[in-house]
Order: sequence, then C-alpha cells, then structure tokens
Amino acid sequence: MFITHDLGVVAQIADEVVVMYKGHVVEQANAKELFADPRHPYTKALLSAIPKPGKEYRKKRLETVDENTDYLSFKKELR
Repeated sequence: MFITHDLGVVAQIADEVVVMYKGHVVEQANAKELFADPRHPYTKALLSAIPKPGKEYRKKRLETVDENTDYLSFKKELR
C-alpha cells in the first residue's frame, strides 16, 4: 500500500488505484483505466494537478472541488 496525493508518482508505480475523498473511497480502478477515464470529480481534479512537460502552469490556477457539492453521493460505477 502506498498513500499519496501525487498522482504523477502513482502513474509510475501503481497497478491499482483507490481515490479517497474526505475519508471515503470514491473511485477504484486499474491505474491505466483511471488515468485514461477518470469518473469522479475529485479524481479529475487530482489528475489536473499533474504538471505536464512543456506546459506553462504558473499562470493557470489549479482546479478545485466545489465544497458545496456532495461528492460522496456520486454513484460509484463499477469498472
């Protein structure tokens, strides 16, 4: 088990990924599937924070999750 917020590292070392939000599992998938097709808004926000070579990120704000949305009520789609 390896716990991190750095999905760039996860992409390099993990086969399976579990994404948690506020202490709850919100998405679980094979690493390749999760990076290719993230389904939960929090997963998408985490993935958007990964720097990409050649891109200018200093002027771009990181994506945030809306605290007024109940992300725990999203249906968990089985993969």
